Amino acid sequence: MLDSVDQENGYLAFYSRPRDAIFVAVVTESPVAFESGVPCIAEILTTEEFEIKGGVLSVAIQRRAAAVALDPVAFRAWQRRHLGIDYMPPLPRVITIYATEGGSIAKRFFKNAPVCQAWIEERGLENAFGHPGFATWYAAQLERAGIPHDALKKIVITDMRMMTLRLNAQDHDCPGCTIRWVALAEETDAEEAPQIKSRGWFRRFIDSVTTSA
Repeated sequence: MLDSVDQENGYLAFYSRPRDAIFVAVVTESPVAFESGVPCIAEILTTEEFEIKGGVLSVAIQRRAAAVALDPVAFRAWQRRHLGIDYMPPLPRVITIYATEGGSIAKRFFKNAPVCQAWIEERGLENAFGHPGFATWYAAQLERAGIPHDALKKIVITDMRMMTLRLNAQDHDCPGCTIRWVALAEETDAEEAPQIKSRGWFRRFIDSVTTSA
């Protein structure tokens, strides 16, 4: 996190819940400063003190530090307080865990999942499959990646914190939401995207997982 070269110390950002603030721990890296062979914390800096030293606390680092310490609801409240109500976080990523033809387990990351902040606030990120356009978008990603539906093992969504997607999330309208069209436009031609009128194949996936368990 520190722009200038520092051979003696490492820097770790962390969130303090009592102070509702991000701090930076200065950790010794030089072997001569180790205590019994273990790095120790030399000092704790406020963000202002860290920046005076030439460090830069990006929004991504601040969000990561807060997300580690807070539950999803408290984390979203932190974002509103510190980043402003108009702040638009990056769209979530979906991590697909599946079996390859050779029998090994692989992962594939799909960026810009079409689920808006209003939906996340009201219904939770884990229920993204109920967001308009999400299932169609995800099916398009699987088709493009050549991953068959019956190879799926687990689907995880993440915005700083990983959550297992609920495949049986109820469908709901999202009035005024355009994020699904933006995401589809970036990834594929909306007219060519697979049109899924039902999530029967997700149901079959759930049934197969339940049966194998």
